[in-house]
Amino acid sequence: MRKFFQARHEKHYKNSTFHLVADITFVLIIIFLLVAYILILNWKPKMNIILSNKALSEQVKSGNLESFELTYEASKTVTKNSLAVNLPSTFILTSAEPAGSFNESSNTFYLSDLEKGSNGKIKLTGLVLGALNAKSDFGFIFNCDQCFGGVIWSLPYEIKGSVLEAQLSLPDNVYRGVEFNGSIKIKNNGPKELTDLKIKINDTWQVKGGNEISLDNIAGGVEQVINFSAVTSSDKSNENFSADYYLNHSNQLLKQGNANQNLIIKIPNFKVFIEADKTVINAEEEVTYLVNYQNQEDVPLTDIKFGLVLGNANFKISNWSLVSGTQVKEQNNVLSLTGALAPEQGGQFKVKVKYVKTKATANQEIYFNLNNNYTLNGQTLNYNLASPKTKVVSQLKIKSGAYYYSFQGDQLGVGPLPPQVGMATNY
Repeated sequence: MRKFFQARHEKHYKNSTFHLVADITFVLIIIFLLVAYILILNWKPKMNIILSNKALSEQVKSGNLESFELTYEASKTVTKNSLAVNLPSTFILTSAEPAGSFNESSNTFYLSDLEKGSNGKIKLTGLVLGALNAKSDFGFIFNCDQCFGGVIWSLPYEIKGSVLEAQLSLPDNVYRGVEFNGSIKIKNNGPKELTDLKIKINDTWQVKGGNEISLDNIAGGVEQVINFSAVTSSDKSNENFSADYYLNHSNQLLKQGNANQNLIIKIPNFKVFIEADKTVINAEEEVTYLVNYQNQEDVPLTDIKFGLVLGNANFKISNWSLVSGTQVKEQNNVLSLTGALAPEQGGQFKVKVKYVKTKATANQEIYFNLNNNYTLNGQTLNYNLASPKTKVVSQLKIKSGAYYYSFQGDQLGVGPLPPQVGMATNY
């Protein structure tokens, strides 16, 4: 470096100061530009208005009335002040403070002039809706004569919970293919009424009436119980019963939570077998059925009932009667078993059924579904069992005939009619 400057001095600076002044000027310009660049990178414009915000609740909950504050401070005198608010679509405004300066149609606060160092705040209160963990934000623009395009600000928040709670009430054990009863208790812990609730049950279970349950509304501080019946055909030993519950807001489902319970699935061990004494009958002839039953559970069964439900809609059961069965009695078209049925205990009974055709159709099979109801460990179980099918022989006879003719006359074949001697005639 020293040799470089010595050589440059001998060549340019020794006999002339022009090159020395030019080089010094060039170095100063480079230093000035570098300092300016650093200042620009670190420069922050001084705002005439300083904004800050906060949510007044530690946790923002869907379905709750929540309040949000925005504070403003003037770093110099500002006039003709206004604060425009952009509300989230899932926020339903109920009040704004100061109310006297808020224009509801434009969602704008019209504020008084501010001296340097003065401050103020606005507060927004409303019903917050949203899915769990969803994020939303308020948008603000503070305008004034001295704000040069306005000061833009946002207030973000996250849905940390819901005022809705759900609790399942289900039996510990259910039976494959057997309908069981359950309930869902929904409670609104918030202060406001919530509308259009949806509950969705997972597809492992088939809920009577559909796996989506609707609730029109639920008032604040109120709980409602929804009863339902369900069944499963799962071949697993246990399955999770899961209920997701939602708020439907502007055709958008906002998930509020989940209630679930693991259920043990058993195979029904109340065995029933049906035999028919005939496989083919004439119309309106009676069929006698033998019904055998046995309790293969390890606990007694109670309230055992059998109901006959027609299987083929083209027929009707004109009458039926109990033929035999010492422990069975008939009442209101239902067969009831007297007393409890102990483990491994069984029995049988016979019923005679007469069917009458109600519609002319090719389906001539008659049968009934035996609706079995019983109570096991306090749980009412129900399942259907179809009887053997019996063919009904129709009494309708059909006679048909045909008449043949040709252009030669009423004949089939060749030859004159009536026949003539010496000429062959086939007809």
